Amino acid sequence: MIYEIAHLPVHAEHADKFRQAFAEVLPLLSRAQGYQGHVLAKGIETPEIFNLIVRWRSLEDHTPVFEASDDHEVFMRGIQEYFSAEPKVYHFEGGAFSASEHDAFNTPV
Repeated sequence: MIYEIAHLPVHAEHADKFRQAFAEVLPLLSRAQGYQGHVLAKGIETPEIFNLIVRWRSLEDHTPVFEASDDHEVFMRGIQEYFSAEPKVYHFEGGAFSASEHDAFNTPV
């Protein structure tokens, strides 16, 4: 399993429009080969940075398959006008996130 981490710098005054535009193009991402889920979150310390974490079956499913697709082109066109700078994307390998015995929701109440 591969995680794509994308730091998406967005003009602060357009954060709500960015979220709306992302929701509109999300079906293009979610139907991609190897897509296994995502999280889009606005930074707390850096609210002008959105972090997109996408779980892929393999690196090849993201790049080159999705990145070379027409869907990716339309996906990016739908959100790129809100970027204040070039997004930074990197990948890491690992298993699914899991709870540990120290997580609050695992503690009996």
